Amino acid sequence: MRKALRRGLLLLLAASVLAVPAVANGRVLGDLYSSGDDAADARRSGRSLNAVGLTTAPPLAGMTQNDGTLTIPPATTPAAGVTGAAYTNNDLDANTATTLYDIDTVNDTVVVQSPANAGLLAPTGKLQVDAGTSVGFDIYSRNRFGVTQGNTGFATVSVLGRYSFFQVNLLTGKLSRVGGFRADTQVVDLAIPLDQG
Repeated sequence: MRKALRRGLLLLLAASVLAVPAVANGRVLGDLYSSGDDAADARRSGRSLNAVGLTTAPPLAGMTQNDGTLTIPPATTPAAGVTGAAYTNNDLDANTATTLYDIDTVNDTVVVQSPANAGLLAPTGKLQVDAGTSVGFDIYSRNRFGVTQGNTGFATVSVLGRYSFFQVNLLTGKLSRVGGFRADTQVVDLAIPLDQG
């Protein structure tokens, strides 16, 4: 699987021009499936954005709308460190539910955002590293016959100013380093293609 993921990551870098821009208040924030620097600005401010379906009639087609403020109850102040988000169970089965996980770099935790559009965050555990302010995060769903058999989180995280590639334990929050990047090629975001095998 590690070899397949490396191929997928290279594919991502070559195909990054296909990203769909997220726009709020007339400002492009980044792409919908990642937390690039501009999109991370919206997350750091505690705002949660939701993509309006690309099939929606103009003027909303391809735009975003504000969802509930990101908070970690019982606090009511915005959670300002959520910079990466990804869903589980990326499959074609209508009976499969999804869960939205986020990475909070202020508290160095993995959190579940539920309900997703309300913005309520529940920590699952600590990253066990002091993460930089921005992360790239995605969850790979292993599918068989169109149904998810398991989920594995992956992230690019800056530790001491250098990005590395980590596997994310979604239930405990712990990061396990898979590898690093050359100093002249820091990968700050990722999106893992489907069907990695």
